[in-house]
Amino acid sequence: MILQAFVLILFLYLQLLNYLFFVVFYAGLSVLFWFYIQLTV
Repeated sequence: MILQAFVLILFLYLQLLNYLFFVVFYAGLSVLFWFYIQLTV
């Protein structure tokens, strides 16, 4: 039972990391895109 809870927590933790990675990734892309527009215009 404890092992099952540990696996569940680990899975949720990985999901959270995955979500945070995508948020940071897209934020970085939009910032780069904004800089690109500022430099070209």
